[in-house]
Amino acid sequence: MYSKLISFLACLTVASFAAAGCAVPDRTHLPGSIMFDVGHEGWVVAEDGKVSSTKTGKGTQSSILGWITSGDSSIEASRQAGEINKISHMDYHASHILGIIGDCTLIVYGE
Repeated sequence: MYSKLISFLACLTVASFAAAGCAVPDRTHLPGSIMFDVGHEGWVVAEDGKVSSTKTGKGTQSSILGWITSGDSSIEASRQAGEINKISHMDYHASHILGIIGDCTLIVYGE
């Protein structure tokens, strides 16, 4: 009896993690409990429009179950990776599979 209860609680815990999308790095999108793969192009655009996009820099952050997270997807890290001084615009991409493994990437364009 006791082992059945433990098994049931373990299954319920795993199912709730999968349904909640624990590894989803950003909650601003419509949730997808099985798979999630979205992006925003031109997420932020320079106001003056005078900055060209000749260079690209990426910053990525990964997560496992929302418990272990590594990487840096900040604007500053992405800008430094592309050696960008002036930002033209940014794109954003986030994905996860079953809420177990997820990542988000910030792509910065500029000169």
